[in-house]
Amino acid sequence: MTIYSYYDTDGVYWDNTVSASGLTGLGSESGSITNLAGSTATFTTASEADFVTSNTTLQYYQFHFTYNTTSTNSGDIYYGYGYAAANTYAVGNITSAQATAITGENGTYTIDYVYASTWGTLNRVSVYQYYDADTGVGGAGYNTEVHLEKTITHIARTGTTATITTSGNHGYAVGDYVYVADTSYSSLNGYFEITSVSATTFNYISSTSGTISSIAVSSGTCNNWVAGISGLGSESGSVVNYNNQSSVFTPTTEADFINSSVSTLQYYNFHFTYTSGGDVYYGYGYVNKADVTGGAGYTSGQTFNNSTATGTTTGTYVIDYVQDGNSAWGSANAVHVYSYYDSDGVGWNTGILAAGSSSGLGTEAGWVFDWSDTSKQGIFTSAGDADLSIASANSSSPAVGTSTNETFTQSSSTPTVTGSTGLDTLIFSGLTDGTQNISLANVTGIEKIDLGSSTNTTYNLNINFDDVFNSDAKGIVISGKTSDDTVDLITSSRTSGRGAVTWQKTDDYTYDSASGNYFDTWVGIDNSSLTQNVILLLQQNITVSQVAA
Repeated sequence: MTIYSYYDTDGVYWDNTVSASGLTGLGSESGSITNLAGSTATFTTASEADFVTSNTTLQYYQFHFTYNTTSTNSGDIYYGYGYAAANTYAVGNITSAQATAITGENGTYTIDYVYASTWGTLNRVSVYQYYDADTGVGGAGYNTEVHLEKTITHIARTGTTATITTSGNHGYAVGDYVYVADTSYSSLNGYFEITSVSATTFNYISSTSGTISSIAVSSGTCNNWVAGISGLGSESGSVVNYNNQSSVFTPTTEADFINSSVSTLQYYNFHFTYTSGGDVYYGYGYVNKADVTGGAGYTSGQTFNNSTATGTTTGTYVIDYVQDGNSAWGSANAVHVYSYYDSDGVGWNTGILAAGSSSGLGTEAGWVFDWSDTSKQGIFTSAGDADLSIASANSSSPAVGTSTNETFTQSSSTPTVTGSTGLDTLIFSGLTDGTQNISLANVTGIEKIDLGSSTNTTYNLNINFDDVFNSDAKGIVISGKTSDDTVDLITSSRTSGRGAVTWQKTDDYTYDSASGNYFDTWVGIDNSSLTQNVILLLQQNITVSQVAA
C-alpha cells in the first residue's frame, strides 16, 4: 500500500509532501512528511507527524481593484490574487498607509480573502478577470479576457538548453513554470521550468537537443500568468474583448472599449423538444447577432418553433443562456449537440457519436446509440427524433416492425424489405452466399442498415431518396463489410413529379467508437421545394456509385 497525501491539522496543513508505504496491509504503513522549508517529521498509525511551529512565511490574498469614476476612468474593476509577507493584509480596503505606499494608483484596492501559506512567490500578483464598466456607451462588460503573456523576440538553443529573449523585463524567477508558444520550433514550445534568468532572457531544458543560433521570431509568446512582481501596484496586462480588440491596463489607466468594441458574435445554450414523442436534445452554438430577427441576437428564455417546408411543427427551441461570444471559441452558425434524451426508449442511456451543424439552428443532425447495446443506433435532426427502443426482434419473415420492435435481423432468402413502420435498425445476415441485391420498398422509419460482416456474401444495397426521406430523421447510417459491399445511390426520386436527385459527398466524417469505423457524410438533394435534404452516413471504403433508377 502507498500513502499519497497527509494533512497536518495543527501545523503546516496541506503544505507538505509525503513519502510513506506499508507492506502487510492496513496498519503497517509508516513514513515521513516534509514541509516546504525542508524539515521532516515521521509518522506511523500510532503517532502523528507534527510540526509544532508552522513554517508559514507568506500570505495568500485575493483582491479586486476599482478605478475611480473620474475622467478618463469610469469605475472598471479587475480581480486577482497575490502573495505578500505573512499578516500583511486584512479583509477589506487596504489601509491608508498601504495605499500611500503604492505610487500612481487611480482607484481602491479591496482585499477579499486572506490565507496563511508557504506556497507562492513573495510579491507576485496575478489578474484573472476584468470588468469594463462603460456598458452604456458600448463597453465590453465581463465579455473580456485578461492576457498576461510576454512577447518573444529571439530564440536560441545549445544542446538541450533553450534561451528565450523577451521584448521587456519578464519578471520570471528560477523555478517558475512558463508556457512558451509559437516559436516556429515545436520542441521549444510547451510548459517548462525555468533554470536561469536575466532581466530579458530565461533558460529551460527543451524536449530535444541541437544547436539553434539566435534567430528573431515574429509571433512567439511566453506566459506564467503573473501580472506584477513587486506587489500590489505593479500589475499590468492587456484586456482583449470578444472582437479580439486589445487594450492595456495598469492601476493608473483603465482598459476601455467603446462603441464598436461590442462583440457581434453571440454564444448561446439551448435545448430542443420534439412535438411528437417528447425526445429532447441539448447543445450550444454561435450566431452573428445581426442574423437573428431584430438584429440583437437571441435572448435568454426565448422560444420558437421549428417547422417543415409544409408548415408542420416538429419541435420547439428554448434558448437557455446567452452571452457575447469570442471568435476564438467558435464560428458563427456553428451548432454543437452534447446530450440526447430518448423519451420513449432508453432515456438518458444515450451516447452521441457526432451531432451538430455549421449552418445554424434548424440544420443540426446527430448520430446516437444505446449505451447498453451499441449496435442500436439512430440519426436525429430537427425534423425527426432518434428512437432507440429497449426491445428488439429477430425474424425470418419479411420486415414487419411495430412501435416496440425496433431492431430487425433480416435472414430471408428474398432480401427485399417492404413497407413498415417502427423499424430503426435492419441487420442483414444469414443470406445465401454470393451476391445479394437488396432493395428497399417504401420503408418508413429505418435509421440504420447493417450489411453484416460476412466475407462470403457480397451485398449491393439500392438507396432511393424517398427511402431516406421516409426515415424518422431524414437520415440513415449504413455499415457493412467494406471489402466487398456496395451501395447504389439512385439519382431519381421514387415519387413522381420530383425528378432528379443529386447525391453529394461532403468533407464531414464521423468516427464510430463502438465499431472502430469511420463514416463519410453524403447529402441527397431533391428538386422539390416541399422536401428537405436527406443525410446518409456511409462507412468509409464501401463502394458507392450513383445510378439512374
